[in-house]
Amino acid sequence: GKLKKQVLHLFDESGIEYRLNGNQDFCINSTMNVCIPGVMSEALMISSKQYCSISNGSACTSKSYAPSYVLSAMGVPESDIRISWGPDTSSEELSKNLVKLIEIAKRLKC
Repeated sequence: GKLKKQVLHLFDESGIEYRLNGNQDFCINSTMNVCIPGVMSEALMISSKQYCSISNGSACTSKSYAPSYVLSAMGVPESDIRISWGPDTSSEELSKNLVKLIEIAKRLKC
């Protein structure tokens, strides 16, 4: 969808290294799983909580801190984050929060 393209554009424009997990042809339009090499997902979650709420792992294991068996089977590193947005999320709100998230990720990058 339109918002997912916007998220990808913001990541591309930021210059931060990132990798999408999963075949995007089979992913829903309101969620993406991203790996930002050199950035620990837990640190990013804690550092960005005032701007947005992100998760690590897959939705299948969202109630557990154990590595996701789904993502492990896909060969996804444990430093991934899951970004999602709802039907009422505006383009402006998503952009503002994602820009903050990326700024924080750049500061955390090892």
